[in-house]
Parts: sequence; structure tokens; C-alpha cells
Amino acid sequence: AAAARLGVARALSNAAGGRGGGESMRLARRIAQSRLCSRRQAERLIAAGVVRVNGSAEAARVNANVGPDDVVTVHDRPLQLDAARKLAGSVFLCYKLRNELVTYSDPQGRPTLFDRIEAMGLPKNLIAVGRLDFKSEGLILLTTDGRFARELEHPDGGFVRTYRARLERGAFTDRAAQRLAAGVAVDGERFRPILVKALQRERPRKDAMRREERRLGERAMAKPSARHAARERLARTWLEVSVTEGKYREVRRALDAVGLQVDRLIRVAYGPYKLDGIPRGAVLKVARRAIARPAKPTPPPSPPASPPDAPPVAPAARPVRDAACAGIGAGAPGQQPHVISARVARGE
Repeated sequence: AAAARLGVARALSNAAGGRGGGESMRLARRIAQSRLCSRRQAERLIAAGVVRVNGSAEAARVNANVGPDDVVTVHDRPLQLDAARKLAGSVFLCYKLRNELVTYSDPQGRPTLFDRIEAMGLPKNLIAVGRLDFKSEGLILLTTDGRFARELEHPDGGFVRTYRARLERGAFTDRAAQRLAAGVAVDGERFRPILVKALQRERPRKDAMRREERRLGERAMAKPSARHAARERLARTWLEVSVTEGKYREVRRALDAVGLQVDRLIRVAYGPYKLDGIPRGAVLKVARRAIARPAKPTPPPSPPASPPDAPPVAPAARPVRDAACAGIGAGAPGQQPHVISARVARGE
């Protein structure tokens, strides 16, 4: 009882004066820092009476501060902060898969990035720098440093996010590139200049050619000129898209505004960090790099001519693997995955 009264007194003192034997913070922030839930959801948990500070419900108030020595429990379970502290300052490059959400939980039960990396042995309480929508894939940065994440995410930082986008419909023209470079408005929301250039045209799949043959007839498709025209019609263009904001579905919405519909979107770079050589579903631990705000890119006068066919993402050298930590891959069901570690990011 005496220990409980001491805990209550200490927590109330923190709330009143912001002093708790070290750096103190709001109770809701401490809960959110553990990545159990958002700060707003933490406030609801506190109001519901399921949070305890040093075993006391009385000390668990929305406006209470807690110090580093205070023990916080939610539903009688202590917050897990040790794993995040061990990874303080770490940065992970993660290849997000298609049909996967960048969230800690989903009410609809859809697969999430954080559930997958937790199964791989990484703590779930990491911060994602930027988001990718459910259908998009590619580079996601994970860190334990909220300030570092905000610096990379903030539009004023000017850090360029680079994507590879495959067009399902629409023809990429100089006019479309100029409109995007000038900044387009979608549903009353204006985007900053978006730089786009053509990379290559992907050859049509065999099943698409067979469908076209059934539609036109074997006799018509027997002519070389007809087959060539069909291949050109069914070929899909890959674009490189560079943006400096992280607005909701920005790339898809901006391209759609100029008549270009995307059916595959891959983020290949975020500021100084690149996806080069990271397999699908893998995670690469890299050294944190000092970041400086880049100069604003200058829009090109016109997009370059499309080069000949080439794979959308050029393979790079395999990542270096630390002896202490073997690889983090997607892994087969039931197979224990590993964590890939390296001293520096690839593609520097």
C-alpha cells in the first residue's frame, strides 16, 4: 500500500511539475511511443480506466506526466519499450509488398507490414517514414526516431520520393509531362511540381496477345504489320516519377488527372535511401546517414525519348550481410525468416 501511495504521489508530482527523475512526457505519448496504438487511442484507453501507472489507476490520468522510472501497464500488461531502445537510431529499408497495409492493425483483418516484420523478429514498435497505399509496393523506411522520420516526411524538407509507374491506359506525351511539372490540381487540392520521364515499354504478355488474336482472328493476325500494331497497342510504358510531397495517393491521382492510369507502382528511392538490390518482402538494416535538405529540382525542358526494352528495376549487387545477423526475407509459410544487416545503404 505504501509503495502504491508513493507511485501515485510521484506520478501526480510529474503531472504537476513535469519532473520525474529524468525526461518526463505525457502518459498518452508514452503509450503511443510503445507503438501499442496512436496517441488519441491512448487517451481513450486512459479514460476507459484500463491504464495503470505504478499499479495505480488514480495516477493514470489523461493530463498526467510519467518519468522514465514509472511503470505503465495497459490491460495489466507493461509497455514494451526495451526493444525500441536497443534499436535507437537504427534505420531499416523495407520492401513493402502489394496488397499490404502500412499500419499497426487493421479492423478488416488485412495483412499489414508491421505484423509481417514482427513475425520476422523485428519489434512492431517502429515508425514508418511515409506510407504506400494497399496496391503499391517498394521502399518503406522504418526507424525508432520520430524526429528523424518527421524531418524526412515534411514537404519543406524537399526530399525526393522516386517511383516507377507502369501505365495500364493512356499515352505519355510531352504535354502530360509539362502539365505535371507545372503542378496539377485534383479535387481542389494542388500538387507541387511532379517530374516524370519515360523509361521503357514493356512487351505485352503472351496471354494478352492470344486474347488479341482471338478478337481479331488468326488470319488478320498472321500479317506481320498487324502483329506489330497489336504489340505496340498492348505494350505498357514504365515511367519514373519524382515528387517532394507525400499526399494521399499523390502519384496515382496526379497521373490520372492527365489521362494516365497506373496499374503498378513501385517506390525505388526516398531521399538518400534506395531500394537497389533489396528482394521483395525483405528488410535491410542500414547505417543512419546525416541528411541535408536538397536543392529543389529543376523541371526538364522536355521528357527524353523512350529507351529500348529493359527491366523496370535494374538488379544491383546483393546486400552485404553481417555475420551477426543473417537475412530478413519474405520467407515461405512456416519457415523462420532472418534479418538482413549491412553497414551502409546500397546504391550510394
